[in-house]
Amino acid sequence: MAAVLGVPLPYTKEPAFDGELPRLYLWVQNGGADGVVECRIKVDGRVVREAESSGPYGVCTVTADAP
Repeated sequence: MAAVLGVPLPYTKEPAFDGELPRLYLWVQNGGADGVVECRIKVDGRVVREAESSGPYGVCTVTADAP
């Protein structure tokens, strides 16, 4: 598990896995400003889970099991 803080937006991370895909978990929090955060997990270019949250400090979470 790794935390990434204060990243410029939009932020994208594309990890590569050898062998079996692990359970994926994504947690995103908006800063103190008003606005919307979206989080999305894609596997092989296909969206398998997505969600959004709005407002200051809004939290968006998605999880996905191996396909």
